[in-house]
Amino acid sequence: VSMPQAAAIVNPKFLPVEHPLASLSGAGVAYKLAEALLESGESGMGDSHSLLVTRHSLLDLAAMGLVADLAILRADARYLVQKGLHVLRFTQRLGLKVMMEIAELTPAHISEEHIGFTLAPRLNALGRLSDANPAVELLTTRDLARARVLATQLEGLNTQRQLLTRQVTLAAEAQLRADPALLAQPIIVLSHPSWPGGVIGIAASHLVDRYHRPVILFSAPANEPARGSARSIEGINITDAIAAQRDMLLNYGGHPMAAGLSLEAEKLP
Repeated sequence: VSMPQAAAIVNPKFLPVEHPLASLSGAGVAYKLAEALLESGESGMGDSHSLLVTRHSLLDLAAMGLVADLAILRADARYLVQKGLHVLRFTQRLGLKVMMEIAELTPAHISEEHIGFTLAPRLNALGRLSDANPAVELLTTRDLARARVLATQLEGLNTQRQLLTRQVTLAAEAQLRADPALLAQPIIVLSHPSWPGGVIGIAASHLVDRYHRPVILFSAPANEPARGSARSIEGINITDAIAAQRDMLLNYGGHPMAAGLSLEAEKLP
């Protein structure tokens, strides 16, 4: 495997499988990178107290990202979520406070379920249906009025995302009813030319919950590569399973419970 030209490559997959950081997802890697930069002095932080405060203040984002990533919560990942939930319950981020207010969440009672089913879907809706950059502004703004505007925008996009996800889920279930033999397979693989790529992963999660097996849904518009989103069940590393077919893929990536991939549409069968 050829490595990209870079000053450094930060990837937990280079670690031994038994290493406590080996299964860390992207959000966890981002946190550990920030932590290392802070400790190295590259951040410009001076004394150790400032360093500790800054690291502590990033834990709420780390926890949200790890849960939203469907990361395996063991070893360091579990520890980061545990510490991050405590920070999230007392977060000083105006954007998060407004989001919780609009979603009618009590900050002191926030759990990983609230992240997974309430906060993360709203933040993800931006990237799935629009430009994700306003999410950064929402998480960093100190202007309450601006935070309210951005949080309201997220709420509207999340409602749209829910509608599209329901449409894709219903369409996938219609395919399964039309061809019951598909349910005899150990994995559900479906495609459609008009499914929005931004919501097929969520729809796949709904199907996993219903049918208790891994699911890959593909958005396959005419004359374009088919782009898929996969979700798995405990005990089946979906990224390893996909990697076993790497010869016919254009690209792929992910972790044991969730992955993305693309291939030429004619190879879908």
